Amino acid sequence: MMEVKPVTLTGRFVRLEPLSEEHVSGLTAIGLDDSIWKYMVYGTMQDEDDIRRWVRDMLARAAQGTDVPFAVIDLASG
Repeated sequence: MMEVKPVTLTGRFVRLEPLSEEHVSGLTAIGLDDSIWKYMVYGTMQDEDDIRRWVRDMLARAAQGTDVPFAVIDLASG
C-alpha cells in the first residue's frame, strides 16, 4: 500500500495546499456561486455550514485513503 503524506505544491499561478477546516471561511467567500458546483457530484453549497460539511467529508475521505483534497490558492490574490 502506498503511503500518502500531505504536501504543498506551488506553481507559477497557484499553490495547492492540503485541505483543512482552516480553509472553510475562504472557500465560503468564493464557493457559494452555483456555477462552481454545476459539474460536481456534491451538489450546490448554500452557506458556510454546507462548505464546512463538504470539507469534513473530504477530510474523512482523505483519512480513508480514497481522496487527496487540496485547496487551490491563487498566488496573485491569496
